[in-house]
Amino acid sequence: MSFYNEEAEMAVLGAVMLSDKAAQRLAPTLKPEHFFFEGHQVIWKSIQVLSAKGSTVDLVTMRDTMLQHGTLERAGGVGYLVRLVDDVPSAASAGDYAQIILEKYARRTLKDRAEAFVKCCEKSPDLEHVLATAETLTDGLRVGIRPVVDASDVLSTLGKSTGVTGLSTGIQFIDQLSHHGGMPCAEVSILGGQTGAGKTLMATQITAHDLRQGRAVLFVSLEMTASQLLSRLMQQLSGYRSEYDAKQAGDLASWKEAAEIIHTTRLLIYDSVLASDPTANDILAWLEDEHQRDPVHRVFVDYAQKLTLAGARGAENWDVQRRISEMFRRFAKASGVSLGMLSQVNPTEHGWSLRGSKEWENDSALTILNTLVKSNRDFREITAVKNRHGACRKWDAAIDQRYLTLVDRGGFL
Repeated sequence: MSFYNEEAEMAVLGAVMLSDKAAQRLAPTLKPEHFFFEGHQVIWKSIQVLSAKGSTVDLVTMRDTMLQHGTLERAGGVGYLVRLVDDVPSAASAGDYAQIILEKYARRTLKDRAEAFVKCCEKSPDLEHVLATAETLTDGLRVGIRPVVDASDVLSTLGKSTGVTGLSTGIQFIDQLSHHGGMPCAEVSILGGQTGAGKTLMATQITAHDLRQGRAVLFVSLEMTASQLLSRLMQQLSGYRSEYDAKQAGDLASWKEAAEIIHTTRLLIYDSVLASDPTANDILAWLEDEHQRDPVHRVFVDYAQKLTLAGARGAENWDVQRRISEMFRRFAKASGVSLGMLSQVNPTEHGWSLRGSKEWENDSALTILNTLVKSNRDFREITAVKNRHGACRKWDAAIDQRYLTLVDRGGFL
């Protein structure tokens, strides 16, 4: 578990320099010590100075204030301030970024206090003193941010938007669904379906497309092993199940080309078989650490309904799913990745519903449902909905058995 999030800290600092109103909202809550990096602490102190005066918080006023106090170079110079503003994903999401900062600070503080408490237990002969110390472990720690967004914050974000809000999937049906141009970034998308309907196949097909584009992908597998996933990806990239099959077909070059793609791009697989009952907390910690180490473009988690929450024994399933869904949604917004969650579905009177809880479906920006077609084992009906209020669109698809990919059914009829 990481005890800091550099991207969230940078995003908050950039957001408040885009909107001084965001600084006014967050200044009473965030303190310099909440930031892990010293340079960020220095920058936040200057933001608080300007906010306390009622002055505008922007690049010009920040540079002047930090020059006056002799702190500009300690914070990385003007170039770093410009980078913070240019890289902020969304000024309107400043509260989400601040929430992450407070949670990380709370973890660091609890860790320090717990270590001190252990020493107290070992050395103090007075049990009352030990118990009194235990009661103070969480004193002063809070993680709540006022859920207030100013319209001008949103406007400033729209003003600097490039219009690119999604990642192409290589599947035309999905890429043409909306202005996103694919699965949306900084949002959660759901890939649902019955057992064997093709959820994982679709996710690995999209992953293969990403790798061809040179994108970095993290794939969390709670069902298939890393070896099984990689075998499928190699078939989708080369058209062959094995190197032997490629040799027999006289097309070893295709296999070697696929292997070169795997070797030269960043694909990390979280193999739950190698972990000991990982929780959603464990997986999110890994995702945050890897993304912070080297930013990724897309994340898939297969399957959502198997996720559990640390410390939630006895809680109602709907509440556990709600909390897990919120955790992953917050990660997607803070990191800007395109996050796909795979989940099985249950038949209902009116169609299908995600297994376990509606919380995931309610929070998703895009839901894609794979349904088996009884007349042919290779046929699928793909239904997609943009958020829970959007209209449904359908695609008659088939599985190309050579490449294990979903294609238009027209070529198979």
